[in-house]
Amino acid sequence: LLASRLAPPPPLDSDPLRPLLGRGLLREVPLGGAGDVDDAHSGIRQVRGLLAEGGAEVLRAYSVVNPALSSVYEAVKGVAEGGKELDLWHGTTAESLGNIVVNGFNRAYVGRHGTKFGLGTYFSVDADYSLRFCGRRAAGAPRFLLLARVLVGRSAKGTPDLVEPPCYGEGHLERYDSTVDNVQNPSIYCVFRDFQAVPCYVVEVA
Repeated sequence: LLASRLAPPPPLDSDPLRPLLGRGLLREVPLGGAGDVDDAHSGIRQVRGLLAEGGAEVLRAYSVVNPALSSVYEAVKGVAEGGKELDLWHGTTAESLGNIVVNGFNRAYVGRHGTKFGLGTYFSVDADYSLRFCGRRAAGAPRFLLLARVLVGRSAKGTPDLVEPPCYGEGHLERYDSTVDNVQNPSIYCVFRDFQAVPCYVVEVA
């Protein structure tokens, strides 16, 4: 009896995907055939080979089903002047994954991995680069990448002190929509509004 009273509580669910699947927020995407992923996000299949070259393996992929986030993103896009969109990668921890899928990207967490191009949320064209920011993991535990649709609009070179994009135009009354590492050939983007990006896919990586 005493032993049962002192026994630790049951462990929390170690699989961050299970509650998201249970709520219908994720839908598994088959990765076998050429037509399994829609053309707009076919990069998931392509990235399997790229990650495999670095010793990483794509285990599973899921589409995010969150109409509320999508509708807010569309509203933000509707008022943006520079309407350029890109599909970009974002590495995250297992602990943060659920919050992003449910509530979207949140700038309250900025600075965990640096602020080289401003105090915003960071995305990359390179999945292998984003994999570096998935946090420490227990042996054998998977890592998680998000493929997001990002409203990058007009971009300027970023600096660490920026809390919003720099101004441009006559009287400096207009602002760029994002900052980048290299204006001519950007590979890293920083956005400063929480609903300027929407998670579209979750990729589980060994």
